[in-house]
Order: sequence, then C-alpha cells, then structure tokens
Amino acid sequence: MFTLLFGVYLLCPIRTTFDSKLVSPTVVSILREGNIDLDEFGPAYGNVTHGLWLQKGHAYNIYPVGVSLAVLPVYGAAQIFTTLFPWKQASWRHRFESGSAFNPDEWDNTERLTASLMVALAGLVMFEIFSRRVNFPKALLLTFIFAFCTSALSTASRALWQHGPSMLFLALALFVFTRDTPSRRWMAGGGFFIAMAYVMRPTNALSVVIFSAWVLLRHRRFAAWYFLGAAAVALPWVTLNYHLYDHLLPPYYRQSGFFSPDSHFGEALVGHLLAPSRGLFVYTPVFLFSAVGLWRDLKAHKQFSLHVALGVIIVLHWIVVSSFAVWWAGHSYGPRFFTDLTPYFVFLLIPVVDQLKWKTGGDRRFTGMFAAGVAVSLIIHLAGATDSRVYQWNSWPVNVDLEPSRVWDWHDCQVGRIFKRGHVT
Repeated sequence: MFTLLFGVYLLCPIRTTFDSKLVSPTVVSILREGNIDLDEFGPAYGNVTHGLWLQKGHAYNIYPVGVSLAVLPVYGAAQIFTTLFPWKQASWRHRFESGSAFNPDEWDNTERLTASLMVALAGLVMFEIFSRRVNFPKALLLTFIFAFCTSALSTASRALWQHGPSMLFLALALFVFTRDTPSRRWMAGGGFFIAMAYVMRPTNALSVVIFSAWVLLRHRRFAAWYFLGAAAVALPWVTLNYHLYDHLLPPYYRQSGFFSPDSHFGEALVGHLLAPSRGLFVYTPVFLFSAVGLWRDLKAHKQFSLHVALGVIIVLHWIVVSSFAVWWAGHSYGPRFFTDLTPYFVFLLIPVVDQLKWKTGGDRRFTGMFAAGVAVSLIIHLAGATDSRVYQWNSWPVNVDLEPSRVWDWHDCQVGRIFKRGHVT
C-alpha cells in the first residue's frame, strides 16, 4: 500500500515550494550544526526573505519547526547513505555541503519526494483504520479516496507544506482514539501524536483541546498517560521557544492573523465551502457524504462521543480559518486550509461506504451520486497535482492576493484552467 501511494505521488510532476523554501536548510542546519538557525546560509538568499525571522541576531524559518523535525529522519538517512557510499548521490552531497552557496531551488524535488513519503505514510495509517471497520475492498476504496480524491494529492504531497506532516500525526492520533481497547501505552501515544500535530500546525490546537476533553470524559483512567505523552513533546518545544524567542510560543503562532479586523468572516464562511476557486465541496464534493456518515454514526450511537468530537473540531476549524484575513490561503489550490482535516472527513465516510448497495432504485441512485462525487473529486485533485495551469491562475490575469474576489469567478475558476488551451506566461 505504501509503495503504491508513494509511487503515484512521485509520478505527479507539480511542485509547490512556496512557503516551504526554508524547511530543507533548517534540516541541514540541524544535521550539520545541531541548531535551527539559518545564519550559515544568509548570503545564499539575496533578496529572497519570505519566511525569514530575525531574532537576537539570528535568522530562523518563521514557519513551524515541527515540519523540519518530522522529515529529519529522511534527510538524516540520506546523509548517512551518502557518507557510507560517497560515490553515490553527488548531487545530494553538493546541496548538503554548499554552505553560503546554498540554493533552496535545488531542494524542490527532495521536498516533493519527502512530502510524498509523509502523505503515503498517512495513507497507510488510514488504511489500517479502515481495515478495522470494513472489508478489504471497501478499505481500499476509502484509502483511494483519501489518497487521490482530496488535497492530500493536490496540496500535501506537492511540497513540504505544514499539511502533510500534520495529516500524518492527526491520522496517527485517530488510529489510537478509534481503537476498541484503549490502554496506557496507546493513550500515551495518542497524546504524543496530537501534540506533534500542534507542533506541525497551530490550527491543530482545536484537535488538542477537543481530544483532550474527550479523553478526560471518556477515558479518564488513561488521562494521565495521555498527558504524559503530550508533555514529552510540549516541554522540549516550549523550552526551545523560550530559549530562542523569549516566549512560550514561536512567532508564527503569535502572529497568525486569526480574528483579524481585516477579515471578511461571512464571506469566508461561505467561500470555504462553495467558492468556485476555494470551496471544499466544489473541489472535494465527495466530502458532502461525510456529513451523511456523521449523521448515520450519531444516529446509530457508534462511538458517539468520538464522532461528536470530530464534528465539533470540523465546525470550529471552519470558523477559525474563516476568521483569517487571507482566508483564501494565498497562492494555493482549492481548499488548502481544510487539508489537515482530510483524515477526519474520510473517516466519516466509513458508514457511507460500508452501506453502499445496488439493490433498489434508491440504493442505486445514492451509490451513483457517491461514485460521481468520487470521480469529480479525483479529476479535480489530479489536475492540481499534474497541471501547472491551475497554479498560474493565482497570478494571472491578476494576483489573487491583490484581488481576492477572483475566487468567486465561475467563468475563470481555478480548476477550469485545465480546459483552456495554451500556457499562460
């Protein structure tokens, strides 16, 4: 399963190393010098300062350090390999040892490869979750939806955004919380995974709060182990932040722009769901059935409290990202701000897939609509992973950050660029 997912992701050519340019140098700095500052690469960037944060005379990546920590084993293994076999991978050694001549563009393919690996691992975890609840063919279908019919394909696997590692750790936490027989060891793992998800992306604070409350209410006798696992992440992270930034939280977590007076909350609420260039249900219509799945499980009282927790997280996430000033997520593809919640949305599809039938006319109509939702979602997200024209939409004819009303234009919606001839420059 992992090999299949990883291979397909690698076949998709699009790379979107926008906000992730400083992830690789941070990892290299950790491996070479044991710190996360980017001082040794300063001259390499010239006028490229996006994402740089200056503190106490040092330069850092303003985006969460958790992403660099998550991929550290991958980069470390590559470095060990090239050390043991110095005649191999000369290009890797050149990039790794380049120092002040560091060129972040040379790491784009490495980013795509590593991001693909992260998302493939998340897909493998989700397959294990599905396999505990439905038969093998249906588990394959759900994994297919997760991997190829969502932003996992079009966003998370394209570069080392925060979303890929975030999805992986949320999937791991979900794997723990959906177990039939909780234990101290597993609950400690759940606390560790959910804390790591927060280190990857600040909006995962909602999952931290809601799942922590759920553990206290539903699994109180394991709560101490859960919080012990979370503390194993939180204490070193907070210590690092205080040492570097004189604050318990890093700058990115304190300057998020949520609930900004410049936000357009009402527009964003609708836009996140229905805007032709950012709407969740426009780009991933199969997620309309996630609401059906949630309702069916709540009605059947299957893991009722867990499903309530997932529903609350999704609604609160929708509210929070709608309060963000740049609610359209800048230069991206489709509903990027919902990417992290992909494991939750597909998990809620389990009762829908499990009850798909072809017996009566009503069954056939419902199954046909679900199949259509899967097919449309696949085509749209495959376009995001293979067609550069959909990304050119962000800049042409007008930069979407300067004219965000473009996200409402049905005549020139982002995915619609695949039907236009030529290559826009």
